[in-house]
Amino acid sequence: MALPIRALKQMAIFWGVVSGSGSLIMYCLMQNKLSNTEAYKQSLHHLEEHSEAMAALGTPPLRTHYVSLSDVTQNRLDASNAQLCIPVSGSLSSGMLRTRSARDVHMGWHVEEAALEMNNGHVITILPSTAGSHQS
Repeated sequence: MALPIRALKQMAIFWGVVSGSGSLIMYCLMQNKLSNTEAYKQSLHHLEEHSEAMAALGTPPLRTHYVSLSDVTQNRLDASNAQLCIPVSGSLSSGMLRTRSARDVHMGWHVEEAALEMNNGHVITILPSTAGSHQS
């Protein structure tokens, strides 16, 4: 039994919409899961506590944007280490919050290094690299 071309086109459009919607939902769920990790939350907490960085952004309000999940050179998270590049913005400017965190079995996550790279090229060190830490 052959299907008419019109029915095949409708099926293709339907399944295209279904798969595209599913991909979008998965991407949003992965972003939500990342933003709920302790490494992510602590990184933003350190930024919010740094008055110079917050003033340069023009905050409050501090806005965060989607992390590029496909860029594994800048964004990595595993059981013991996290390297994140979080896009942030305020009313005056925007930039990237670059952090490196480690997880201790007993103490949990702690941010080892954090810097805000403004879009104008200015870099504000929020937490300098801790002595004796290693670059992953």
